[in-house]
Amino acid sequence: VVKVCDFGVAKRSEEGVTHDLTRAGGVLGSPLYMSPEQAKTASHVDHRSDVWGLCVSLYQALSGSAPWDANASLAELLLAICTDRVPPLVEAAPWVSPALAAVVQKGLARDPEDRWASMDALARALEPHAGGTPDIHIDHIAAVAPADLERAPSIERLREGRARLRTGR
Repeated sequence: VVKVCDFGVAKRSEEGVTHDLTRAGGVLGSPLYMSPEQAKTASHVDHRSDVWGLCVSLYQALSGSAPWDANASLAELLLAICTDRVPPLVEAAPWVSPALAAVVQKGLARDPEDRWASMDALARALEPHAGGTPDIHIDHIAAVAPADLERAPSIERLREGRARLRTGR
């Protein structure tokens, strides 16, 4: 079961008054999921930046880690997003089918023109990898019970499993 919990943009509301948590010229979003164009300048951001952000989430969900060092400083992280090659998902998660990895990797193309043209196009490309899962409807959405969270594997356990797969031990 995959649950999307946060895309990093929020507004706070107190007694009917909404406060934007960002300001003009400020950073909007979670830096780890920012597209290169979003990290450089907001004037070049369009819907393909959201494709990038979702594909970073997919990369992380499939591999157990983000494409970049989540512990890097903000400056190091933004520099890596803008200049470093996105590590191929097939190398970070050899258990992921090459076809699925290619779908995610296309969404992480540095040039927005080379990414999926829309979320609909990305969804269509992901559909063959859904394993026949029926459409999700609003009545399928529920809160995660605390007991379920306690039983969920930790990121560290996922990384250990990935290391065992790589080394064959």
